[in-house]
Amino acid sequence: MSAFFKTDKTFTTTNGNAPIWPASGSFTAKTVTSTVGFNLLRSDGTEVEVIELTDTDLILRLNYVSPGGRSSSVTGDYEFELTK
Repeated sequence: MSAFFKTDKTFTTTNGNAPIWPASGSFTAKTVTSTVGFNLLRSDGTEVEVIELTDTDLILRLNYVSPGGRSSSVTGDYEFELTK
């Protein structure tokens, strides 16, 4: 996946594997007591845990629950490693 996070708190992705990660949207920062200090709350209501944030790397983790149940299942934990 390629992702572009912009200063206006929007994002666009390529190969984000929708619906797990949509092609575009917005986000807010949510303060948490982790090493990084915040998570992302996407406009679709999904909280994305920020595992690592450096000058060159961003690791994100989320738990996606499919609204379609077992027949449309993509439910599970997903981790995205993005490199600059």
